Amino acid sequence: MGAKAITEVRELFVGQVPLIFLVMEDHGVLEVYWPLVRRCLRERKAIPEDAIIHALMVVLSTRCTNSYCFILHSYFLMGLGFTQEEIYTLVRELTIPPRIEGHARWGKIIQYIFMAQQSPASRAKLVKALRISTTPQEYEEIVHVCIAMRALNAYAEFFYGEVLSQEDGLIYGKDTQISLPIPDLISFYTRFAGNGSSAEASSEQPVAIICAECKRIKDPSGDWYALEIALPKLAKNTLFTHGFCVPCYERIEGELEQRER
Repeated sequence: MGAKAITEVRELFVGQVPLIFLVMEDHGVLEVYWPLVRRCLRERKAIPEDAIIHALMVVLSTRCTNSYCFILHSYFLMGLGFTQEEIYTLVRELTIPPRIEGHARWGKIIQYIFMAQQSPASRAKLVKALRISTTPQEYEEIVHVCIAMRALNAYAEFFYGEVLSQEDGLIYGKDTQISLPIPDLISFYTRFAGNGSSAEASSEQPVAIICAECKRIKDPSGDWYALEIALPKLAKNTLFTHGFCVPCYERIEGELEQRER
């Protein structure tokens, strides 16, 4: 089964084999994890756009304490035409580039997914918002992506010393035409996506909350400021995490109540 699975990995990734799957094969568990990923990437029907799936995977990879997952999925997004800055914007603002069909709708859906994992207290309402915003088939496929990413993130964290974010071993058979700025991606991941829990981040770094809707930033006293005002006042090594300011949260709740009537 392991040989069959690695063959399927090569076929799906056009001759390329991400390091994490080679490590899984060495540990004899590839046949357990691979079907989860295969279902998301090969067997889906309701979400045909590859960019949406990989964008969701990039966002969910920021929940991993190993930067490998973020860099790996960033690589595949770049292969689909995303620029480095568009990936940063995706993570910072939870938005999809306008050239992607349905970008506004899918940006909102990705916000709901990310915040549902980030905010246990609001999870029920956010899952309800997600169900309202998607078809049953889309919702099912989103759930499969979330399950697969949770499994990949956990594996990359547990085997942190073997699943490494470095150019030579990230992907075997990598297309050399894609320039992957690994140091820049790690730096961004550590500062913005690490949420203070990354193994690459310092426990002494300050953390700021940025509203996923209006992009205002919350200061230590609990006040919210416009991004342009707050950024110059923050330490250069500040880590960021997403949340909702009170007005945006109340507005979203009101919109959900209206849609349920």
